[in-house]
Amino acid sequence: MESKLLDSAIRTLSVLAALLLLGVTLLVFVSVLLRFFFNAPIPDTNDLGRLVMGIALMNGIALASYYGQQITMDTVWLAVGARAKRLIDIVATAVTFAVILAIAWIMFGRVDSVIASEEVTFDLALPLWIFYGLVALSACAATFLSAVRLWAVLRGREIAALAAAPAVD
Repeated sequence: MESKLLDSAIRTLSVLAALLLLGVTLLVFVSVLLRFFFNAPIPDTNDLGRLVMGIALMNGIALASYYGQQITMDTVWLAVGARAKRLIDIVATAVTFAVILAIAWIMFGRVDSVIASEEVTFDLALPLWIFYGLVALSACAATFLSAVRLWAVLRGREIAALAAAPAVD
């Protein structure tokens, strides 16, 4: 039951990240076309693009940390025995968890400061705290998924990434 709920949440997070990236791409593309042909860009394209990209990026960090697909350098790991490999995996996963936890903590502090300053976007005057809050919630998801991975590594279990066909044979 728990695994199905977690799998569903991860699938939802993946779809959300993909849709956010698609949305940013379409927003920038349409705005560039409107600016080029009609000299009328979409208001707040730059602000909305960077804010939504921040949400998508944090969702990507959540997924990468859960699957252990962040950039690694395995030179030492390949040269050592099984016990040392396990120790390296535990330390690396714990450090990743600590960093993501710090990012989440900092993001919630940033949300508080943006609320207090009443910052808004330039053209449409949309409150920035909403976007920063979504980034902070995504950071919480990243923290949770990183903790799930740490627990799995401590128990000696590997979390497999979703199977995908190779891009090139």
